[in-house]
Amino acid sequence: MTTPHSNLPPLKVLAADSLAEGTTLQRVFGDRLTLIFAYTMHDAMAALDQDLDAIICNIHFDKYRMSDLLRMAKAHSMTGGVPFICFRELDSDLGTSVTNDLVAATKALGAAAFLDMYTLKHINGAAGADTRLRNLVMELARNGRALRRARDA
Repeated sequence: MTTPHSNLPPLKVLAADSLAEGTTLQRVFGDRLTLIFAYTMHDAMAALDQDLDAIICNIHFDKYRMSDLLRMAKAHSMTGGVPFICFRELDSDLGTSVTNDLVAATKALGAAAFLDMYTLKHINGAAGADTRLRNLVMELARNGRALRRARDA
């Protein structure tokens, strides 16, 4: 079956992650989109010059530099309008108030979303948490691509 978007290249997402946790994104997305992994701020900054549809960043990226990358991506001419999704992948509870503070802080800096995988796993199970992350990133990446194409038209 052909879809109206089947002739478009796969969505391209910068995945700023830690080496220890990078397998989560590979498992969640498989070959559904093109992930460009960056494990250092230097690598992530170089990737911002590409035509990205979204950026997903783990809170543990490059020794907790998620907010630094978020600020830089939002100030960058190529990625200022690209959806930026923050997430946390650990098996520990931060508590509701700390999680709410992280959501508020990242949104104030321009993030489209902050997902705490620990909380999602406890509410939806592991598979449900992966599905929630995958669906959100795919939707935001499609929206990011549409906005970029409209901007470039």
